[in-house]
Amino acid sequence: RVPIAQSIVNTVANLMPKRPRQSNNLVTSSEIQAVLDASGFAYTDQWGPGASEFTAQLCENWQEAGKKIIFLPQAFGPFRSLRIRRAISKITASADLMFARDRTSYKYLLELAEDPSRIHLAPDFTNILDGEMPDCYQALQYRPCIIPNHKMVSKNSKITPKTYCSFLANCVDYLFAQGLEPFVLIHATGEDAELAESLQTQVRPRIEIVQESNPLFIKGIIDSCLMVIGARFHGLVSSLSQAIPSLGT
Repeated sequence: RVPIAQSIVNTVANLMPKRPRQSNNLVTSSEIQAVLDASGFAYTDQWGPGASEFTAQLCENWQEAGKKIIFLPQAFGPFRSLRIRRAISKITASADLMFARDRTSYKYLLELAEDPSRIHLAPDFTNILDGEMPDCYQALQYRPCIIPNHKMVSKNSKITPKTYCSFLANCVDYLFAQGLEPFVLIHATGEDAELAESLQTQVRPRIEIVQESNPLFIKGIIDSCLMVIGARFHGLVSSLSQAIPSLGT
């Protein structure tokens, strides 16, 4: 199915003139010279063989076409099922470089790699990187920060949006009662923002919602906070690595 889908998409793209394609950020397969994979925790028994088998077929096609394939630092494994082991073996044979973010992932890849020299160990995020605090966010200094996560609801059948928002509202009400001025920091997009808007309707005074896409600014904002109540892993990493008192949910 993968080669057929690729062929159809590539045929359609090739029928379009180059300028309209470029203006819509579209490229054909022949125009791609290198592929950087940053799929995260996708290649593992936990998610089944689908992603691994799909990528294995792509990698074989890319290698045959002479494209460079590099897997950026991420988690891999475990690979216990026969289907996933076969797929990962194909991937390690096709990829020019693969970076495992931890020693356990590194070990899993080495077990299936024909050429161990292509497998390397490297971190997937830099928690010691300094953040930046732009002038437009100076008013957030020394205030408590709330970082919500919609997966607290979507990944836990015992927690409903109502109960999670009630928990956050209780935290906000308590902070307001202490004479503090909390704000919500969106550390992702989409459903997290919807949770924050729902929280706004449950608390008085109205709580401020901050949405920022620059990760260095986000880390700088967290560094300036009095404390963090958070449910996003990377938000807690940013707060704890900067010695900001944190409550993680």
